[in-house]
Amino acid sequence: MDPTIGYTQNKAYGPVTVVEIEQQLPVKDHIIWSIFNFSYLNCCCLGLVAFLYSIKARDQKVVRNLNQAKHYGRLSRNFNIAATVLSLIVIAIMLYFYSILLIQMITSNINRQNTYGPD
Repeated sequence: MDPTIGYTQNKAYGPVTVVEIEQQLPVKDHIIWSIFNFSYLNCCCLGLVAFLYSIKARDQKVVRNLNQAKHYGRLSRNFNIAATVLSLIVIAIMLYFYSILLIQMITSNINRQNTYGPD
């Protein structure tokens, strides 16, 4: 290995060292999505699990363990997807039953008015 690679002599300013920095893709920890799922859509505590894995991914990014950070980031994303989908299904089912209940109340009120007639 040649020790002069990346090292040049500049006569006007002295020795110059060139440092090459690797640019790696940023590791996503999905912390905002996890906080939202934990706060609003915490179906079956999946939001909490996603939030914990997001924190683990962020901790691994700080200590420069990018493989573990990517792993925890993927787990966080998967739990966030599961929490969001399950919560949206529950909300859709609740809206469906609420609309059926509302329609039944309106039709029973109309039938009651038709049965007794105007006063």
